[in-house]
Amino acid sequence: MSKSNVWTQVQELLVANKAKPALVEALEAILAPKQGGGSINPPKMIDDVMHYYCRFHQVYEPETNMVMSAGKSKGYCKAAISIWNKRNATIKKLEAEISELVMLGDFEQAKMCSDELQIAKKELNEPTAYNLESDWLAFNN
Repeated sequence: MSKSNVWTQVQELLVANKAKPALVEALEAILAPKQGGGSINPPKMIDDVMHYYCRFHQVYEPETNMVMSAGKSKGYCKAAISIWNKRNATIKKLEAEISELVMLGDFEQAKMCSDELQIAKKELNEPTAYNLESDWLAFNN
């Protein structure tokens, strides 16, 4: 059952039972569907081509460059997600390596890898860690 359906049923019960206004307000704050919710960076038509905002490169890119699903942008371009996937794979490898080092008792090396892992995790979703030109160059090669 969707949140809208739950809210509709709750509203009907509240009206039927003549609920107190404070209860109605409290439940509305919790259950009522939010209005608006529009994108901060809505799609734009530029030179008769639809452009979407890439959250990693922080620029609008043509639809052909974007990752799309059911006609909607996923919020990132193909080049950026390619780099993201490579970085994420590196993070997974580092996590496995740290586990192995700990099991072998090499805590000093594990600590060094852990520091590297923290930096990699911090940069993974940070737009400043991505570069439009070099990411597209790497993607196209």
